[in-house]
Amino acid sequence: MSRIRVSSDPPIAMVDTPGILLPNVGSVEMGLNLALTGAVRDEVVGHETLALYLLDLILQSNEIKSLVKIYKSLDGMNIESPVELLDLIMSHRGHQNLRDESSRSAVSVEILRLFRSGQLGRLSFE
Repeated sequence: MSRIRVSSDPPIAMVDTPGILLPNVGSVEMGLNLALTGAVRDEVVGHETLALYLLDLILQSNEIKSLVKIYKSLDGMNIESPVELLDLIMSHRGHQNLRDESSRSAVSVEILRLFRSGQLGRLSFE
């Protein structure tokens, strides 16, 4: 917790309490959206679950071109599901066993990092 002085006359201070979140999130979708922004730790939801949710949002919004710029092997492919998309990204990254949990987790973390750094473009969470 940190305190920031806003005014000395009258004395006003603002208190910042990072990490405090309401214990009850209204819906699963809201919770996933919060987790995508980093407001909820990835481990609470799971890296793969969160990455699949993000990939689903990307597919629904037709914003896959940002992924194609990074993973060129996706160009021209007709991708129907986030699981298929994750598998294709894993193959692009050279992972042979698409069911290996540590590989899926590593690629999921990479996708989340790319999103949070802005390299996958913008998405609306409405």
